Amino acid sequence: MIVTLTQGLTLCFPMSFIVLLCATENWRISVFGILTIMLIVGNVLGFFKFVLNWALGIAESIAGVIVIGFSIDYCLHMSVMILEADAAGLKRRDLKTQYALETIGETILGAGLVTFACGFAMFFCQATLFNKMALMICLTIILSVVYTLCFFTGLMLLIGPEHDQGSLERIFDVLRCRKREKTYKIGDATDQANGHSGKRDTTLKTGGAAAAAGGESETNVAVGNERDG
Repeated sequence: MIVTLTQGLTLCFPMSFIVLLCATENWRISVFGILTIMLIVGNVLGFFKFVLNWALGIAESIAGVIVIGFSIDYCLHMSVMILEADAAGLKRRDLKTQYALETIGETILGAGLVTFACGFAMFFCQATLFNKMALMICLTIILSVVYTLCFFTGLMLLIGPEHDQGSLERIFDVLRCRKREKTYKIGDATDQANGHSGKRDTTLKTGGAAAAAGGESETNVAVGNERDG
């Protein structure tokens, strides 16, 4: 079971980071987002192990992977809102965070309450598996809302990106500029080499013409001397 859970987490965390990166197109926001998700998952699994003293079974292995799906939802929406704040012309990190909280903060709270209510209904099931899943869902939703609205937004407020910091588009633009400059340098070097080669050919042609003209003059002088003799 430990191997299965480890493999599931090893696969889900990179995939979650890729999803955040594709959605936000900003590596800094994606790093803060995946850090928030890892803390949520760690707290949930730690609560199962050290507080409830649950042994790692089938239900816990499944829950450990499902927790990531629940924990990424609110963080992803907040990340997208911060990105939209930048598109709206807000460049300072505090204004971006304020815009995101005002725009989607209440929506996250409402979605959390609805999902919590759905999970809470599973407590009335008789099967132990459903009771464990209900606790997992409710605990994950509570921690996801708290970490998203407090921890993640706190990171955005303190060390979040300003202007186009961390933007993948900016990185690609820099790489394209460097590639273009390198191409220009290679082209200039080729042009200079061709220029020196052309000058060398012109010099050789000029020297050959001058030598030919000098030889013709000497021949004419020699013919004139023979006639005088």
